[in-house]
Amino acid sequence: MRQILAALLALLLVAPHLPAHTRHDWGEVEKLTPEMLVTISLWNGDTLSGHVISANDSGLQLETRERRTRGTANLLREIDRTDIQKITRIPALNLPNPEKWMAAGALIGAGAGVTVGAVEDARQGNNGRWFLGGVAGAALGFFGSGVVLVSVGIGKSVPVLAHHVKLVYEAAATAASK
Repeated sequence: MRQILAALLALLLVAPHLPAHTRHDWGEVEKLTPEMLVTISLWNGDTLSGHVISANDSGLQLETRERRTRGTANLLREIDRTDIQKITRIPALNLPNPEKWMAAGALIGAGAGVTVGAVEDARQGNNGRWFLGGVAGAALGFFGSGVVLVSVGIGKSVPVLAHHVKLVYEAAATAASK
């Protein structure tokens, strides 16, 4: 009985280190879904990042964003399989829509400011505090929603990028002689 338990324990200790698939399998690259964000290391030392458009036996298509003298441009790049050293998948962050959050923050702040100003006007007479309160509340709400957005973005991106970046493909060492 002790031998069986020892064998099971040894198997459980080794099992997490057994890979479910090999990192040298190009089939894993072909399973990448369109619009998935990846980083590709090439044998020439360059690193590309962008969204996968398609992958087949000969290589893959990647949509990259590159800075130009006038803003950024999306470029479709064809990358040959033999040029690729490593492909890493980066998970989507699913961040909130900043325009909606900022508008909602400003509206909530304006509503609170108008309410507080109207209460003050009712207590001390009509001095226009409702208007000033609304403007100040809108500004504070707008600023506050920006702070919340930055906090949510940092809170979501740090754990995702630190722990969920996955190596999808790594070329065999024989290609290093290129």
